[in-house]
Amino acid sequence: MSHSLVQLLLDPERFFQERAEESRGLLFPAAIVLAIAIIGSISAYFMLGLTLLLMPSSSQGMADLIVAIGMVSSIAGAFIGWVVVTAVIYGISALLGGKGAFRGLLENIGWGYFPQLFGSLLSLIFMYDFVSSTSVSPVEDPMLVAEAMTRFMSHPSMLSIQVISVVFMLWSANIWIFGTKSARGLKMKNAVISVLLPIGLYLLYMIYVLIGYLGVF
Repeated sequence: MSHSLVQLLLDPERFFQERAEESRGLLFPAAIVLAIAIIGSISAYFMLGLTLLLMPSSSQGMADLIVAIGMVSSIAGAFIGWVVVTAVIYGISALLGGKGAFRGLLENIGWGYFPQLFGSLLSLIFMYDFVSSTSVSPVEDPMLVAEAMTRFMSHPSMLSIQVISVVFMLWSANIWIFGTKSARGLKMKNAVISVLLPIGLYLLYMIYVLIGYLGVF
């Protein structure tokens, strides 16, 4: 399996060619998404805990509930995102002549999340560094809370997390192209369009947000 995962990262076309000859299954792709979701929920725990410290003391009684909801939402959101990304790529590829089943594409998109597992771990390290080095105190004015959140997001560690997200999303997108080509029986050109159209727009938005935090505009 370890050899196959290296192949997935470095030679996704061959990986999916070999997978196409085997019985399909969602267990390992789902495990990849779950691992990313769990790491993401830990990051959410750190960030929500810090954010709640800004809230007035009257709101602190709801802190545990808010953190729990945030962590559960982070895990659920990862799986919802997996299905949504697959559905969007499936729809675009259908317009371009794709014929394979949704389940097969869902599996391949799940495999393509693997690079983001490393990105999530790196992001968690930066998140911990940010939270452990940041001290806050409760404020009553909502505008001050908004200002504090803006400062948070412009912190070098938080900006690093944004950059990491873009880089590892691009790596995943490269794998998704070959996964889509294999699962949907597409020519390379159409597979590239099917993946890069939605993912490219999302990445442009992320870059726009990142530049905004840098104060360029």
